[in-house]
Amino acid sequence: MVSDDTNGQTADVFLRDLSTGNLSHISRANADSRSGNADSSGGLISGDGTIVAFNSVATNLVDGDTNNVQDAFVWQSTSNPALRIISRNGATLGNGASRVQDVSANGRVVFSSSASNLAAADGNGIGEDIFLWDPANPDNVTLVTRNANGASNAAAISQDGNFIVFTSDASNLVAGDTNGVSDIFRYEVATRNMTLISQSPTGVGNNASLSPSISADGQVIAFVSQATNLTANADTNSGSDIFVWRASTGNIELASVNPGGTSATLPIGSFGSGSFRPTVSADGQFVVFASNGTDLSPNDTNGGLLDHLRPQPQWHPQHELDQCPSQRPKRRWQLGQSRD
Repeated sequence: MVSDDTNGQTADVFLRDLSTGNLSHISRANADSRSGNADSSGGLISGDGTIVAFNSVATNLVDGDTNNVQDAFVWQSTSNPALRIISRNGATLGNGASRVQDVSANGRVVFSSSASNLAAADGNGIGEDIFLWDPANPDNVTLVTRNANGASNAAAISQDGNFIVFTSDASNLVAGDTNGVSDIFRYEVATRNMTLISQSPTGVGNNASLSPSISADGQVIAFVSQATNLTANADTNSGSDIFVWRASTGNIELASVNPGGTSATLPIGSFGSGSFRPTVSADGQFVVFASNGTDLSPNDTNGGLLDHLRPQPQWHPQHELDQCPSQRPKRRWQLGQSRD
């Protein structure tokens, strides 16, 4: 693809400038532009294209990369050198693998890491923690899940960079988290306030919640949950459902509802099924998700997995995105959604 890509079948990260057509090789060494000696992956980009974050197990991209684990990297078009490892504590590299999770429009990067030496408050030794790297303070990272007694993952950051949402098994991030299952949390960067999202006015969720998605301003969060007590809507399908939380009210709404206002009916014998993979629009007015519910739309006759788009208010009427004239059975179409 480019003349300096000399590492054969090893995966690399590239940046295409759509206005000029220029293609830049991002995962190459600072010192001599050599290609990485191992795979790089998971590239994510800031709103103005000046920051790219990615993962790599290559050891020759920056000097002194001797920890022999996957690191989180950031490339900055305005920096010299352009490439740096962000999963580090000063000069000390992480002693565990790290993964880039998301990038905000202003270039803040959220990553997860199993390393225990990136921050003083990370003494749990349990799975992954969530960290924040800020281009305004490039030599340091912030531990989001301070002193967490359980693993955290699936992080996303609002486009304004002010809020981070994630899933965690920890029970000590907020007071009263006594359900013993994974929950959804929102972290405010400026104040470091932590909010438990997957709860009702009467208490914590009675089952696990996961897979959060956050709006551009961090005020709307969609997520998956198997809990049945998060809303007043009848949730009786024994499967996973899509819920939406709004900061303006603090309330949770069931988004994967049928026209009657109750949770989707699932196929008989479909253990572990339901609705999942939610993405909320930038303005928080739409949520898209996949489901094998049989009554979310009158057009759903194929008995398979479909993608659905729900607008506010009350998250119906809904649109079935997988419609095709023949309603091909068991066919699932891949769906992408813009930040716009």
